[in-house]
Amino acid sequence: MVAVPGGSARRVRFSDVSREVEALSPTACDTGRALSDVIAARATGDKTVIVVTDQDVADRRVTRLWPEEAVQDVGITRISVREVPSTQAMVELRNQSSRAKASVRVSSGAVQQEREVDLPASPGARAYFFDLQSVTDVVGVQILGADGNTANDLAWAVREKAFPRIEARSSLSPSVSRIVEAYGKARPGGDSARVLVVNDASVLPSTEKGAIVLPAEVPSQDAVLASDHEITRHVNFQSISHLKRTAAPPPEGWTPVVTAGPNVLVAIKPSEPRQVWIGFDADGWESTTDFVILWTNVFDFLGATKSAGFVCHPLADWTAEWNLDNAKSGEWPGLYTRSDGQKRAFNAPDVIVKSTPLADWQSRVAQISARNGAIELSPEGFLLALACLVASLALWQR
Repeated sequence: MVAVPGGSARRVRFSDVSREVEALSPTACDTGRALSDVIAARATGDKTVIVVTDQDVADRRVTRLWPEEAVQDVGITRISVREVPSTQAMVELRNQSSRAKASVRVSSGAVQQEREVDLPASPGARAYFFDLQSVTDVVGVQILGADGNTANDLAWAVREKAFPRIEARSSLSPSVSRIVEAYGKARPGGDSARVLVVNDASVLPSTEKGAIVLPAEVPSQDAVLASDHEITRHVNFQSISHLKRTAAPPPEGWTPVVTAGPNVLVAIKPSEPRQVWIGFDADGWESTTDFVILWTNVFDFLGATKSAGFVCHPLADWTAEWNLDNAKSGEWPGLYTRSDGQKRAFNAPDVIVKSTPLADWQSRVAQISARNGAIELSPEGFLLALACLVASLALWQR
């Protein structure tokens, strides 16, 4: 027995299969490729392979099981939120049931609106608009009342920042090069603002956002002092040992934010576009948390000056840095959190339920049961045990 996704092969008695399947947790991720790989690995020689799925399986050696009745589902397929000219949420629902109405709740913080809506005929989709007095950084939508699937009964939209795209335009130290790469992976910039990183002030155009990082070779014993600024917050400069600074001063007229005695270590350009000058280093500094925090602050200050608005992500875009409490991360939609506290909405995909095929798979299971001596397992009993699980998985085992 192999559970898809993520399961390894286990030996079970044929008579225990229904109980084993019933104990599996439902998932909402696309298992198409993983299922094909498992079938290809198992359907060899004269082996009999039984697959519980609603997907088309083009292999004569495979006996496929599915629910006898179509899944009754009303699901959220898309949501969007705007704040101008008025605060409003758009919710798109797909009706794949016999229902004519559904109750929908849209909430953000203490503000919520709930109303009953008329549904389109199955399998149609329709958009509905909800006016809200105000919104926080998270907007949630819920279809009230139970149906055959729970994964698409909840969806979220999260206000996200538009992070900058970092581009190294000069030869940088290995530690700075690594932090540039790490920031780009953790916070992809896409088509948002560009930030250049250079090792010489003359290389950075006055019209571009960027950071100037100078080589630091002059030892300094002076105490480090930091002003209260976005760049310096949560950085413990007093913990730096074996400080080294550059011999060159920052550009004339720039504002110092970190100093060591009479020397400037970090300075910012007083006008737009934003630019930062960094002229210090320290032995072992690149391996500390403060190094990472400082550079994250610098890049956020330079480029993350606007919001990307409310954003939803499909569950297929999930990466391991995002975690969901009380569930298998990446296998179920929800409001995920990253280690730095940032939230992100991963919602269920829009899936069209396939019609139930007409085939006598029950007799095939009965033959296998008799051949293996598992007299306590009947096709009807097997189907009954699987019904709830298959109903909950049918939309998502695509």
